[in-house]
Amino acid sequence: MNKRLIDNISFLLIALSIFSACFLPNGFLFTRLENLLIPLIGLAIILRKEIVLDIRYTAILVLFFLISSISIFINGLGLKYFLVSFRIIKYLLLFLLASNLMLDHTYQKKMVQLFKVVFSIIFVITMLQFFNPMGLGDVTFSFFTHHSSSKFFRHGSTRYIGTMMNPNDNGVVLLCFVSFFLSILHQHKRPLDLLWIILTIVLLVLAQSRTALLAMVAMIMGYVVLLSFNRKTLMFTLGAIALAVAGVFLLKMQYLQQLFEKKIWEIGEFKARYYDWNVLINLWKEHPILGVGYIKDFSIFRFAADSEYLFALAIGGILGFACYIGTLIYPALSMFVQRKKTAFSGIAVLLPIGFMLIAVTNFALLNVRIAILFFALMAFPFSNFIVNFPLSFIKSYRFLKNKKIEA
Repeated sequence: MNKRLIDNISFLLIALSIFSACFLPNGFLFTRLENLLIPLIGLAIILRKEIVLDIRYTAILVLFFLISSISIFINGLGLKYFLVSFRIIKYLLLFLLASNLMLDHTYQKKMVQLFKVVFSIIFVITMLQFFNPMGLGDVTFSFFTHHSSSKFFRHGSTRYIGTMMNPNDNGVVLLCFVSFFLSILHQHKRPLDLLWIILTIVLLVLAQSRTALLAMVAMIMGYVVLLSFNRKTLMFTLGAIALAVAGVFLLKMQYLQQLFEKKIWEIGEFKARYYDWNVLINLWKEHPILGVGYIKDFSIFRFAADSEYLFALAIGGILGFACYIGTLIYPALSMFVQRKKTAFSGIAVLLPIGFMLIAVTNFALLNVRIAILFFALMAFPFSNFIVNFPLSFIKSYRFLKNKKIEA
């Protein structure tokens, strides 16, 4: 099959997966759209004849899948729970296809444009929810979540969900775009790239996810300290933080204002999580090595299992938790070492910082829609890393022997 045709099909499959993650709520179909695309994604990988991968990161994800599956099996959970561990294979296949597709810089540019288009649509939808012209905002709200709007009217102000089920998930999605636009700014240093970051900050303020706002500040500070420390970037950091704070007060985001009025551990929503965190810890103590596999009955929680760290520890035990942490840490460490030579290294360095802060009180990597974005974005730096640094742990595998592979 013609290589260009395979590349075009691969790009279409990746684009559909990203659009599904961002714009199709759970329950829209009998399963996630990207689940239906898995066989096609696998076939597209095989038809490429050769696949280049980072064997260490691939090993972490495969091990994550195996440990999750073993935990589900030994805990006697039903077949349907194996679909939870199978998500990791879905992420791996998407990651491999995207990173190999972007070995061709033409498709890397197309992927950049794709993410800009996706963000633009999210921005328009959020503005519809904010201004609600002719009730269009209410229509989009009802499409993306089953919750009532009153659930997200907190402390006298509305939290906006964008295209996700709740404002916290919306905040995490926006952090993905923060890392993306900061990486582009680091790479090209174009003034216009600042506009994308400003628009993302505006949406983060409207989401009123306190953890996401703190994570954004940490990511921007990480950008300055780890990637580009100079007077201009320092001024940019101070300006971005000032913009966020000003937006909180100018838009009267009273839910966010509690960050400036109380200590974090004194905020009611934070203290309310203590009971559920204790439930997760007790579950982990029952099976400390391999965890409980998955939680069948979420009614054991008073509110929700809102700590990804503790949730990963409870369902996967120490071994599963180590794989979960490795999935976040390995890209950050490997790309930080090669940050000056690897394009889009900022994504791999900064996004894990944001996710690791989010994981204290919310979910990021273990949310299936957000994970699709995470691995699609990670393909950007890895596509440059595996080409520029042919180290011993970068492997190339041929599916069809004795065939000349086009560059």
